[in-house]
Order: sequence, then structure tokens, then C-alpha cells
Amino acid sequence: MSESVRRVRAQFSTIQITMISIVVALALQEWLDRLPTIDALWEPSWVGARVWCQALIGFAIILKMWTGFVLGAATSHRVPRPLDLIGPMGLLVFVDAQIASIDVEHALRWLYVLGVGSLAAAGLIVGQRMTFDTNPETDPTTGRAFAALPDPATVEVWIGVGALVAGLAHQTIGLGERSLLAFCTVMLIVQIGSAAGPIMAWRILYRREAALLREEDAATPP
Repeated sequence: MSESVRRVRAQFSTIQITMISIVVALALQEWLDRLPTIDALWEPSWVGARVWCQALIGFAIILKMWTGFVLGAATSHRVPRPLDLIGPMGLLVFVDAQIASIDVEHALRWLYVLGVGSLAAAGLIVGQRMTFDTNPETDPTTGRAFAALPDPATVEVWIGVGALVAGLAHQTIGLGERSLLAFCTVMLIVQIGSAAGPIMAWRILYRREAALLREEDAATPP
């Protein structure tokens, strides 16, 4: 391996974390700026509850982007590909469009943007091959723990398909506010569960580190 390739491989996590930090900061600022402009959020009604669900889904997506991409960067050691550099910016476009669609009158647009954005995220995850590099021979416990976590690309595909189906239903037959609220509630639960995946992975790594430290302490002669 050449010295230049070795240096680039060593800098992959720094590059990825820097990019996703910028993307998440911009998305979070857009989300915070958007909420005060929506009057329905402060009215006790079905519409207000639905819009709150949409807003919380947006926050869950931002949280998932941060924890997931940082985890992928921290556990990867390779040369960045064009998709690694362009993908997070592409996701920012969809996240900003989804946040801008959080409103009383834009439920249809919000559903379609959520659907297309989730499918794009699934494609990015597959393209990046965001898998956790563990060696079953030396670390079987961590390998089994990561294997038990839901596949993030599959989760995003189901979210995207569900949102597109709901959008088509709303466009053709017109979903009432209670139906939209029910769908948004389900999506919120799924998004929170999906965001918990990377957090659980960080917890697995922390517990594995603690176990290895205990093993080293036990092996050290007094």
C-alpha cells in the first residue's frame, strides 16, 4: 500500500465526520427556524398533533443521520469514494425539503419527500456498505451483537415505501386528519426505533471495550 493511500485511509473518519457535522448543523438550524413559523403547532387540534408528529420525525431523522454516519465513519478504514463525499449533501437536500414541508397544507408533499428521501438514504447506505467490521474469530460477542441489529438500509426502504403508498392514498382518496395523524404516529415510532439502532451499536462498542479492559486487568500480574 502506498503512503498516499495509507494517509487517505487514516483520514477517512475525519473527513466523513466533518462533512456530516456540517450537514447535521445546517439541517438542525433549518428545523429550529421552521418550528416558530407554524401556528398550528400551538393549537390543540388533530392538525396540530399531526404537525407535531411531522416535526418530531424531522428531528429523529437528523439524530439518526448524526449517530449513524459518525458510527459508520468511526468503524471504517478505507479510501473515501465519490458517494461518501456527495451523498451526505444529497441527503441534506431531502431533509431540508422535508422540513420545509412540515405544515398544515403540505401533507402530500411531505409524504412524497419523506418517501423519496428514505429510499435515497437506503441507496446511500448500501453504496457506502456501512457494515461493522468485526472479526468473529477474535470478537464473536461483538459480531453477534451487531448482526442482531436491524439492517438500516432495509428499514429505510420500508419507511420510503410506506410514505409513498400513504402519499398515493392521500392523493387519490384523500386521507382525513385522523388518518394522517395515525400514519405520522407510526412513522414517528419507526423513526425513533431506527435512530436507536446506531445508539445501541455505540453501547455495544462501549460494553465490549469495558469487557476487554477487565480482561487485560485480570491478565496483568499483581
